[in-house]
Amino acid sequence: MLFVRRLLVLLVFGLVHHQFQPGEALLIYALLGFLLLPLYRLKPGVNLSIGVLFLLSACWLGPIGISLGMFLFGLWAGQNKIFEDVRQHKKRWIVAMILSLVLIPLGLWAESRIVDATGLVDIAMVAGGLPEDVFYVTALTLLLELPFMKLWLMPLNRLGRMALTNYIMQTVLILTLDAVLNLSGQAYYLILAMIAIEILVIQAIFSTLWLSRFSMGPLEWVWRIGTYGKIPPHFSKQA
Repeated sequence: MLFVRRLLVLLVFGLVHHQFQPGEALLIYALLGFLLLPLYRLKPGVNLSIGVLFLLSACWLGPIGISLGMFLFGLWAGQNKIFEDVRQHKKRWIVAMILSLVLIPLGLWAESRIVDATGLVDIAMVAGGLPEDVFYVTALTLLLELPFMKLWLMPLNRLGRMALTNYIMQTVLILTLDAVLNLSGQAYYLILAMIAIEILVIQAIFSTLWLSRFSMGPLEWVWRIGTYGKIPPHFSKQA
């Protein structure tokens, strides 16, 4: 019931955000979360198999099939607790990282061929993106086992702890910049990339400063209230 309330609050965030940013992720994630509720009691191997089937069904289900497949991969990973003791399975992590890196060129080639031959962009994205996703996750996970990398990547930790706030604030910032600078259809990709980097840097600094004073982000705080039906204690670290 607690998870249902959490999804309902996320659904409200998604409905509001969708009015300003059609196609945003929160609404879809909340709806898919309800679909996954019956599956969390299944065995990990069953969820992994269903996840593969959803990915293969992307040509019929489109992005929904891809998202459900990736969500089930995440559920399988959580059930197996593969992120809780990385050192114990370090060799497997390294093998997965190397194998995914080797498969990236093949995936990109398959992505291009599928688009040219069929026009099925969703299927092509699975073929090209899955090896990259696995490589990013495994590489970052292994890097975070190194003490000095934990220090260097700490801004990502701060961004992640305020993911909901930062995600919605990105829309606010982008729409504001578009209204002021009239970027739509006139900005080069390089300029847009530079703006994106600047937004991330600003958000990393803001998140670090905010979390030095508060225990969670402002929208995470609202989410917590909606989920538990009460104001969480110790919102301010200096209270």
